[in-house]
Amino acid sequence: MLELNKFPVISTESGEKYLITINRLYGLYCRENDIEVTIHLPYKTKFLKKEKFYNVNSFMYSAEEYRYDFIKMAKDSIKLHEKDLAERKMKAQKRAEGICRGTEIFNEWDGEC
Repeated sequence: MLELNKFPVISTESGEKYLITINRLYGLYCRENDIEVTIHLPYKTKFLKKEKFYNVNSFMYSAEEYRYDFIKMAKDSIKLHEKDLAERKMKAQKRAEGICRGTEIFNEWDGEC
């Protein structure tokens, strides 16, 4: 059974620290060489200030396509995760701008149909 853990993995773009776990997948719907890369973020507990981790995102890769290069899998997972975060942030910002603009237009409307 393959299980690899690495902390800290520091992103070059955001500077965020992650815990990366790499596991080989087993099961009915998995191919023989499927690898799951999971990204975890650290947080401190209120009690005793212990550092724990929570799962942020998971990605599945074919080990043969990456030629068993686990470092490249981890780097690609972090890039995909941060790209996803940026897209979510942009969508939320556009949604907020749209709501503000919509209310302005509605308030300026003279009420004629």
